[in-house]
Amino acid sequence: ESNPRPLDTLAQKTPHSQTKKSVLLKGNGSDLSDTKALQGRAKRKLISQSLALSLIDIAKENEDNESLKSFWNFYHCQNKLHTHNNRIHGNYCKSHICPICCANRKADLIYRYLPVVLSWPDQQFLTLTSRSVKEKYLSRNLDGSIRALSQILKKQRQKAYKEKGKAFVGIRSIECNFNSVKKTYNPHIHLLLPDKETAEAIRTEW
Repeated sequence: ESNPRPLDTLAQKTPHSQTKKSVLLKGNGSDLSDTKALQGRAKRKLISQSLALSLIDIAKENEDNESLKSFWNFYHCQNKLHTHNNRIHGNYCKSHICPICCANRKADLIYRYLPVVLSWPDQQFLTLTSRSVKEKYLSRNLDGSIRALSQILKKQRQKAYKEKGKAFVGIRSIECNFNSVKKTYNPHIHLLLPDKETAEAIRTEW
């Protein structure tokens, strides 16, 4: 005859493997009462996991174990969340293709550069583009664009130094859009510049 099973299972002693473990929380976390921010986080998480799964499938097809490991790390970014003092904490993968981590890096850059940008008298945002290309030409297109911009900026620095005796300043970022219908890539360069004169000069040279 089997022994009767206890009805109150919640009162049983929890096995050692299931006991709660202490967690080291890093950073300031996110405010649980900030609904808008949490909704944005959830949206980025959904996008990032969908992207990660697609990349994982490609890595498996190509038998690229190194990338596969990186993509799984990206997939698990912020999977486990912990709350403390009405704030939410989680570990970041810090991958350059993770939308969540990219948003954090962007916020950090804005925080660091904002005081300088606000000191500029007439901030200008300039986007430099070129024709969209197929994958096999993407690397050459991007390298050519960066070299061309470097030459333009070198010329602008020399001009600024001769005319005003000041260093040429600006902020640069590179993006690349993908057309899923035409299967083409469009790399482009964003520039944040201190005045319209500089922006117009660079656009003309481009």
